[in-house]
Amino acid sequence: MLDGHLRLEVVQELHEEGWWPEATVPVVMVEADEDMATYLRIVLNRTQEFQRWNYDTINQFIDQHPQLRPLYEPFGLYTEAVLPETFWHNTALTFPRPHPLKGQVYDPETMTLPQWAEHTGAVHRHEQAEKAATPLKQPGDHAPVFSKRWASTDLLPIHDVQAAVRENTLKMREVAETITRNYDEKRRTEKVAKGEDWQTSRRKR
Repeated sequence: MLDGHLRLEVVQELHEEGWWPEATVPVVMVEADEDMATYLRIVLNRTQEFQRWNYDTINQFIDQHPQLRPLYEPFGLYTEAVLPETFWHNTALTFPRPHPLKGQVYDPETMTLPQWAEHTGAVHRHEQAEKAATPLKQPGDHAPVFSKRWASTDLLPIHDVQAAVRENTLKMREVAETITRNYDEKRRTEKVAKGEDWQTSRRKR
């Protein structure tokens, strides 16, 4: 059972008390292997109101299945292991790309009708060229993303953000300490040359 455990318990209790004689409920049957079932449990549980992700379980699962990254990201989940977009070119999952010519609308103040006609013609010619360059895929060419296999060599290099922050913090601290030492040395030299105490009472404490 992927979802509805509490509903089933309620129905069983109502049946025992005589309020639900049939003791049956409508169900949706799905065909899923272990990975698919785990993914569905994660998503279904998160859709409950006031529910929070169980990150200890989720992080381990998503990092073991980077091929499901496009399915995680709409939920705000991101894997530490990243595959390139080309990894999905034989799956039913496609990545929409912005059209280089689309997005412009007709503006009579800045564009004449012949210019607009030329623009729309360019868009049409571009679309036709893309269709000619991309062979049609026959039904069955696409594979489910859950069945997509990957290797460690497919993964893209990523940056450890926390490590980068720590490294930058240490560098900035070293720079600050160097500036302080140089300033103190300059100030001490100037004060000593004048016969003055170069450290204030506050600095001494």
